[in-house]
Amino acid sequence: MSYEIILIGGGGHAKVLLDAYTENKIIGYTDKKETDIAKLFSINYIGSDKEINSFPHDSIKLLLGIGSVWENKQRAEIFNHWTQQNYVFE
Repeated sequence: MSYEIILIGGGGHAKVLLDAYTENKIIGYTDKKETDIAKLFSINYIGSDKEINSFPHDSIKLLLGIGSVWENKQRAEIFNHWTQQNYVFE
């Protein structure tokens, strides 16, 4: 089954994922504010992460585009938050 994907994050790691990710359809990205990836990759800015709630969990997958060189508590918190709401990460 093919899923539409929402990318969480609009920074450097998200750009790397967009460069590499060609197999499934990324319908947009979330971030605190619109970033330059909207124009660079012709991808829709959906809004903040809260907007993910407007998509049924069984209709999309999420892709975590927040990177870190060191341990990143924010990545874990985001992953745990959405998986507890039955969303699945790609």
